[in-house]
Formats: sequence, C-alpha cells, structure tokens
Amino acid sequence: MEEKKLKEVMEKVHIKKEMEEEILKNVMNFKKENEQAGKNEGKRKMTGWQRKAAAAAIALAVVGVGGITTYAIIENPIKTRMESMVEEEKEALLKEMYKSTGEATTYSRELTENELRRQKDLTMAYNKGQFPQKIIKRVQSEEQIDKDTLCCVPATRYMYLPDRELTDEEFLQMIDYNHKADYVVRERTKKENPELEEEQQVLKKQIKAEGGISEEEAIAKAKRYLKTEYGKDSDGMEVKIYVRPSEAAAGWTGETVSDGKPIYVVSFSIQSVENYSFPINSSDGSLIE
Repeated sequence: MEEKKLKEVMEKVHIKKEMEEEILKNVMNFKKENEQAGKNEGKRKMTGWQRKAAAAAIALAVVGVGGITTYAIIENPIKTRMESMVEEEKEALLKEMYKSTGEATTYSRELTENELRRQKDLTMAYNKGQFPQKIIKRVQSEEQIDKDTLCCVPATRYMYLPDRELTDEEFLQMIDYNHKADYVVRERTKKENPELEEEQQVLKKQIKAEGGISEEEAIAKAKRYLKTEYGKDSDGMEVKIYVRPSEAAAGWTGETVSDGKPIYVVSFSIQSVENYSFPINSSDGSLIE
C-alpha cells in the first residue's frame, strides 16, 4: 500500500500520534521487504483487503499484543447472523481466504463520492439488522464475469463492480461477505489459539473479584466519551469490547495503569469507514489518556 493510502486509513482511526507514526513505519517496512522478496505483484490498485490489513495492524498495535486478540461483539444483530452460519458456509469461506493467491482484495474501480456516502449509510443499516436478500455472486475466473453484475473471484480476491451506481442490495452483499470472511478467520484463530480466550476469562474474573465495573457499564462510559470527545453517536455502529492487562495501557499513555488492574477496550466502528477505540479503567470507568 502506498504511504498516502495508508495515512488515509489512519485518519479514520483515532489513536496517539506516536503510535500512528510507528504503525506507518512498520507497515511501510513490511511493504519494502515484500517487494524485495518479489511477492508484490503490483498489477492492480489495492483497496479493500489492504485497508483491512492496515486496520488489523492498527488494532494490534493499539492493544499492544503480538498476535490476534479475541473479543466479544455485543449489542449487535450481526453477532446472531454470524453465529447462525452453517459449517459448510464457514468452511467454504475459509478455503477461499486461505487458498487465494491474492494478497488483498482488489476492486475493478473506485467508488464514487455518492457511493461512498451510501456505503456508510448502508453499513450502519447492516449493523442494525438490514441484511441482503442474497449472497454475493462468485465466479471461477475473471473471464466468467458478467459486466453488469457485482461478483467476486475468490481465487484471486478480485471484486468486480459494474460500471454504474451500485444498488443497495449490492452494497449489502459486499458488506455481508466482508463481515463473514472476517468472522470465520477470527473464529478459526480463536480455535487454534485457546489461550486468547482463556486470558480474557482470567482478566474478567479478576475485574469481578476486585469490584470493578461490568462490561455493560464500560460500554455505557465509552458511549459518553464517544459523544464528548468526537461528537459522535454510537447508533448504527458496531460495538466490540475486550479486556487487556494493565500494562497494555502503555500503548495510549506510555505507562501502565497505576492501580495495576485490567482495562477494557471498547470500540465503535462502521466497516471500512470509521473506527473509534476507548481504553476504560475497569476500576471506575475513567478514560485512560
């Protein structure tokens, strides 16, 4: 990803300037190493999956871990939809993700300004439970693409967008596909790394034993900070929460929480559009900053 594009992604995620600079440096270094290894094809303009990769790198840097962190998704009808996926669909998606030769999803064209606005609105609608009537069309190769039909080529992670305004249904299909793909990969990671969930349970028990606030209270506090800090309402945003040990607060403050207790991390997001994360003191619900 070009540095300019990565910076555009970073602008949508609200973190400390020092951390942003470190992430930019690390991702750009990775890009250079990839190019030297001859793995960067550079044939198309990368947009979707590279932004997802950057967002993942940001999330990992924010919580201060070296691997994928498990977290709970609550207050969201998406959770029910993801958990209702049959095993056959999950396995098919996993095969698409792991067997693909493409490093990132590439799109046939950029979205128009009007489409970008509609994408945000429809992502918020999706978060509230407005789902597509059908799943996105898949084809085996680009030669099989119908020029007037939204479709993807799983083998290369190529997403074809018709040369016209996308319909609401088409936007919802893309949003749904991305959510499901992220979900199955995350669930497989959790299954292969049970220690991640075990750590969450240990930290939650510690908070309860020490008389800390509940997850619901942490989210309520974070909603207030979202409003006071950024003037945003969480309505239509995806809400996630997980727990980290006190030393993880160094990612925001440069030092651990003084009382040594775990912290909650609450995030509000609109897929591929906006993301806000708040580290919350589990003792009193204060914002760590």
